[in-house]
Amino acid sequence: MWPDGKIMYKPAGGEAKEFTEKSTEVIEEVRRILVKRYPQTYAELKKMYERSRANHTFYNYIIIERFIRCNFASHDGLADDIDGDKFNFEEVSCPLRGRCRHEGVVCMPKAPKIVPELSPEQNRICQMYVEGMDIAEIARNTYKSESTVNNQIAAAAKTLGCKRHELAKYFLS
Repeated sequence: MWPDGKIMYKPAGGEAKEFTEKSTEVIEEVRRILVKRYPQTYAELKKMYERSRANHTFYNYIIIERFIRCNFASHDGLADDIDGDKFNFEEVSCPLRGRCRHEGVVCMPKAPKIVPELSPEQNRICQMYVEGMDIAEIARNTYKSESTVNNQIAAAAKTLGCKRHELAKYFLS
């Protein structure tokens, strides 16, 4: 953002541009990452702007505009804020910091350790596994048999094309 409140971005190899409703490539790229990596954030933003849903273009724009204003610093033109499928968040000066009900969800969200190729249950079990729980402990916590837990971990590793001990790279930052 610039001192006049405009959001600027710079496409690869291009000139800096103002972020507007017509910045469809940026809107779609940020939206795609939000849906994939921050589903709770995206869901909350959709709820916040539900009244604008009838105008699809404006609806998508204000969702992404709010997300950018809450998470990316001034004067940098979004240059390093989007890195592939990851966001590089920066704390933004906000008069509601520490009191906003959206902090930690919309502002500075924490990405859940979700691997989209896996089922929600496989994600949950694998998260426990890579955080150091043994099979018996996971079975007790999930009310499953040890055999079922073993099978779900093995199926997750097979789906991801890795060995069990390599699952950590998908769940730990």
